Amino acid sequence: MQATDTRVQRREPLIQLMKDLKDSGKNCASCTGVCCTFVGNSMQITVLEAFDLYQFLEKEGRWKQGLMERLKENISMFRLDRPVPGDGRRNLARRRYTCPFFKDTALGCSIDPMYKPYGCLGFNALGSDVQDGENCSSRIPVLEAREGSYDSELSDNESLRERYGISWTKTSIPQALLEIAEHFKPAVN
Repeated sequence: MQATDTRVQRREPLIQLMKDLKDSGKNCASCTGVCCTFVGNSMQITVLEAFDLYQFLEKEGRWKQGLMERLKENISMFRLDRPVPGDGRRNLARRRYTCPFFKDTALGCSIDPMYKPYGCLGFNALGSDVQDGENCSSRIPVLEAREGSYDSELSDNESLRERYGISWTKTSIPQALLEIAEHFKPAVN
């Protein structure tokens, strides 16, 4: 599958934002990474983002049985495969979970920015010397502008969903990766 808008193009505005913030002293260098843990993370990704991430893991030789087991444990531990309780009305709540790629350190993500989910790239420090996620936020206007800039992204996502019979539009990182892998039948070590 080759998206019309490339993986790099789709992430470029968010990566540039991160560089600009870093140049102005606003970055995650001294933070514990709480945004990647169950305290602050409820990241959901599209099929296209999952496909990009899966390709990275395959390319790096990281798609192995141990990783698949860790993803399954993550789903079970944080009950990601169960609906969030609600009162019967529309509920947009999502389960929180620790990202399976978080390394428990500042700047602790083990995923190359060129393959990261958009929401991860768009969640940034708002000030300098952030220690424990106390001054961070999603840059919604930048994320929305990015989304509106790539005409083929919506159709690429829909095409992948139809082609592989995927029912969800967005889901958690571990769930998305395991489902994508089912369709590509990776060689697992």
